Amino acid sequence: MLLLVGAVVGCKRPPPEPVVKAGMYQSSPEELGRLWHDILAACKADDRNRVHELMRSFVMTQPELTSLLGPTQGQALWARYQAMLGSLVNAGAVELVAHVYEKKYDDISVTRIDQLPVAEQTDTDRALLAALVNKPPIYTVRVKRKTEAKGLRYDFFVYLDGYWRSGNLIGKFLPAVPGPAAEPVAPAGAPVDAGVAPPAAPTPAPAAVADKPAAAPGSEK
Repeated sequence: MLLLVGAVVGCKRPPPEPVVKAGMYQSSPEELGRLWHDILAACKADDRNRVHELMRSFVMTQPELTSLLGPTQGQALWARYQAMLGSLVNAGAVELVAHVYEKKYDDISVTRIDQLPVAEQTDTDRALLAALVNKPPIYTVRVKRKTEAKGLRYDFFVYLDGYWRSGNLIGKFLPAVPGPAAEPVAPAGAPVDAGVAPPAAPTPAPAAVADKPAAAPGSEK
């Protein structure tokens, strides 16, 4: 009897196989879109477990994160990355299902950010691209309506070892990179410079003005 109990206790069910296996989705942006269309379909069906399982494939291993950001940043940001992705694939999966239902999202758009003009990149895009050790294609995904350009933006995606992996918002914790300097704009109605400055008009003497107390901080007058 004891032997039978021991045998039963010792028999453990093997862990379930992951929904997403290596190579199931290929490395093209169209394949990243296909993965996200599968997630969108699961959201529409209110299949929260499948949404969770599909999004679990986004989680990098520590060697993968290190291969992108180098050993110093990979080690320093590993704990923060784990916390972010844990939130994304658990509570974030449930929230995505709710957003798709409430906002009637029906489309996915994929954008390659490393080929965008610098002026069109966000601060976190520039920080991430500057920190990358290698320079693989980097994408963002939007879950949205077909009739709209914007929606829920998910950062960032890179193809590693047969899987689409997400860096999420790790760019917020990387050293900032200055954006492009804005070109000076002439004020409206300013004359075009023809190369000859007009003679300066004489400056009138300033009129006497009674002192006024400064407005209180935060108030407008």
